[in-house]
Amino acid sequence: MLVNCPKLAVGINTNPQQDYSHFLSLYYLTPFAIIGSESLLKTINPDLHTLWAADTALTVEEKSKGKANFSDSWYQDRVAMLVALNTINATDTEIDTSSNHTGSTIHYYDSTIGGAPLISESSASDEVRLVRFGNEAANDLTGGAYNDRLYGMDGKDKLNGLSGHDVLHGGAGDDELLGGADTDLLLGGKDNDTLDGGAGNDVLKGGAGNDSYKFTGDFGHDTVVDTEGLNTMDINGAVGELKQTAKDSIIYRNSANTVEGVLVDSGGSKTLLLNSLSNPGSSITLDNWSDGQFGVSLKDADAETPPSLPTISGDGGANALSADFASAYETLVYVPPVSLHGGGGHDYIEGSWGGDRIYGDGGNDWIDAGSVYKYSGTITPKAGDPTYDQHGKDLIEGGEGDDVITGRSASSTWHGGDGKDMLLANTALRFDFMFGVYQKRVGNYLSGV
Repeated sequence: MLVNCPKLAVGINTNPQQDYSHFLSLYYLTPFAIIGSESLLKTINPDLHTLWAADTALTVEEKSKGKANFSDSWYQDRVAMLVALNTINATDTEIDTSSNHTGSTIHYYDSTIGGAPLISESSASDEVRLVRFGNEAANDLTGGAYNDRLYGMDGKDKLNGLSGHDVLHGGAGDDELLGGADTDLLLGGKDNDTLDGGAGNDVLKGGAGNDSYKFTGDFGHDTVVDTEGLNTMDINGAVGELKQTAKDSIIYRNSANTVEGVLVDSGGSKTLLLNSLSNPGSSITLDNWSDGQFGVSLKDADAETPPSLPTISGDGGANALSADFASAYETLVYVPPVSLHGGGGHDYIEGSWGGDRIYGDGGNDWIDAGSVYKYSGTITPKAGDPTYDQHGKDLIEGGEGDDVITGRSASSTWHGGDGKDMLLANTALRFDFMFGVYQKRVGNYLSGV
């Protein structure tokens, strides 16, 4: 049964997405629809029916990610084109133009019918928009200076929007989409596509297949939506692995220092922002990103190697050794602890703020664990400062001889060693007496020789 569609009323543009007979009317630009069983109608073009049927199974979210073979904009433009064509045919005129109220002149092209505009909708504006539909062959579709819409359909197509805010939809086939200048929407569709938004803040959706995304020069602030296939990304010839700039940092960079990644973890999903360091002001946002997508992987920063302890050693005589360090900064910064060895002889050894390893070795030594941090600024030390919090935690080995070990550092371990040793402190310490005698003094103690 034939149903006449002279006007294709406004509400019908949703019907072709669910009714295959009306879809065929749009696709072949007929003023009527053939009403019959879908199983019979699909024999007209089985491949076309496969593409259409796949769209009917998509969710709204899947369509928003560019997975549809026929996008909503394709239906809107195809309906507008058929309505204008039917209007001209109804008036039985040879003039292939009709008027519209969009504020611009629209030229409609269909590659199946020919290279010239099939129909034009005119307006008083000098702005000319192009709406081009490809076919099952390999099409080369180019836009103009304004807001164009290019639809490749089947085949290996090349779509170039040039200037303006364009919509490019590759459809089935391995397509190449070039947005050009200004803000564009690129929809790859089925199969393995190459998408390059060009300048402007573009949205790129590869859809199904293994897609390639290319960004060169000043490409603006683009957004990529694609979770299907083994996709790749090229930012001015580079990307791949990004390495964390520091432990626990959210910033990552490639080895050439041309791409910077900022990872935002919102709990349920991750967003990776890629900034071009060679072209400041150009960035790519990857929503719902996971490691390895688009060939981009993140590597943790190298484990920090603890600094080796500076060592100060005496000789066989009587020595005075001091780990006397002063900060060159206004605020307190951590100074690495020191390892001090008195050697043989009667030595005086003074540690630093904390964390030292002090060995009296032979002789009768006087060892001061150290408790005063010297700094050049005017900031009063307080809890929370890195160096202040390292106070104490010394390890002291008196060694042989009659030693005196003093200090006010907490959380330390003192070993008197051989001989008659005296250990004096005003804080709770752990004492280990191997031999000899000891004395513990509680209260302030001023060390001296």
